[in-house]
Amino acid sequence: MALLDEAKAHCPETTDPEKWRENRTYRYGWSLFEGGFYWEAHEVWEPVWLACRPNSLEKVFLRAAIQLTNAFLKEAMGKKNAARRLFDEVEGLAGELETALGAENKSYMGVDLTRFAQRKS
Repeated sequence: MALLDEAKAHCPETTDPEKWRENRTYRYGWSLFEGGFYWEAHEVWEPVWLACRPNSLEKVFLRAAIQLTNAFLKEAMGKKNAARRLFDEVEGLAGELETALGAENKSYMGVDLTRFAQRKS
């Protein structure tokens, strides 16, 4: 648990989507996610989400990422209906981001939004 606490302690005071490469906490969350450590990714991303500007694209994006971890967790627990509801929510949030960013921009904070929206087990 000490590693997660350390990662969260390095979270910048404000989440700047232009500086995602410099946000070690954000990037560590993706490493955890890609490794299948969904609960841990959720824990690490929470302070990143809390550091987002209210009603910002980055806040919507981090909410989608966190909900995606929740969907995979629910699925692993055998709660298929809850997982499906969360996957649908993530797909809607990703669509909202794509609309706000424009059709030509399919990437946000280093993540391919099309691929992100299609992540389902």
